[in-house]
Amino acid sequence: MRQQVSAADSLPGIKAYSGNLWFNRLTVMCGQHSSQAQKKFMKQQIKNEQKNGSVKTAQPNVSMPITKPQPKKQDEVKTPSLEERIQRVDELKALTLKRQRTIETLHNVRTFNFASDDNCVLSLVDSQGAKFQTNNSNLISLLKDYFVALLNDKVSTLDDEILAFKL
Repeated sequence: MRQQVSAADSLPGIKAYSGNLWFNRLTVMCGQHSSQAQKKFMKQQIKNEQKNGSVKTAQPNVSMPITKPQPKKQDEVKTPSLEERIQRVDELKALTLKRQRTIETLHNVRTFNFASDDNCVLSLVDSQGAKFQTNNSNLISLLKDYFVALLNDKVSTLDDEILAFKL
């Protein structure tokens, strides 16, 4: 009486040892010696496959070249028309003029000097004619320092915008 038995089903130890080997179905006799015959046959089959080089190991394939992702080509970027370039140049000029005016204002505020005993008046007038006036030298000094810090930040921001500007 013959029964078809898979070597992988009946010999789990060999399956674990051999990794990803595919086993052919074996036809063996049932009985006391069938297990020993299967083990002997499987060992012989593994040795033959190792000799023939058909056993696959889990080593990486080092013969394949390493490919790096290709950056996007510059050809995809459209070139701006003449009008667009002129407009961008005008925008850059406007930024540089704004920076220049801010630097001049900063220079004027820095050169403004007064002593605490001087008679100094700060006067603010809005668009509707409302007026604020003070001669408190501490308040005027604090406002001057605030204006200097604010104008320095504005110049720094304009410098960053000009440096990052793309034509």
